[in-house]
Amino acid sequence: MANANIKVHVFLDSEGEFRVYPPVIVADAANGAGNRDDVEFVNHTDEDLVFFTEAAVFSAAPEAGTAPKQGGKSGAKKVHSTGVGQSVLHTYQVFMVQSGKKAKANSDPVIIVEN
Repeated sequence: MANANIKVHVFLDSEGEFRVYPPVIVADAANGAGNRDDVEFVNHTDEDLVFFTEAAVFSAAPEAGTAPKQGGKSGAKKVHSTGVGQSVLHTYQVFMVQSGKKAKANSDPVIIVEN
């Protein structure tokens, strides 16, 4: 099966809160090294953003990335396979650089990597 290109959109809602959509990402890492899903952050705000992931989302170590304001993209990153054959839930954080505000989903956003 071919890999999916999953986009995480960050935007400012009508109440002035920064939001992440979709609130839950399900990414497939079990398709082999070349076919693992990609995740990319897309910033639809007037602030730069930085995101932080736990270990085992994109690599064995925790990672950080950025996406510039007004349509900027982080660049697609392949999800990491742990090789354990089961889905793993990972939380991640998105912060706006200029205001220091945290972007939220329905709760803290999560990435589920299926192995």
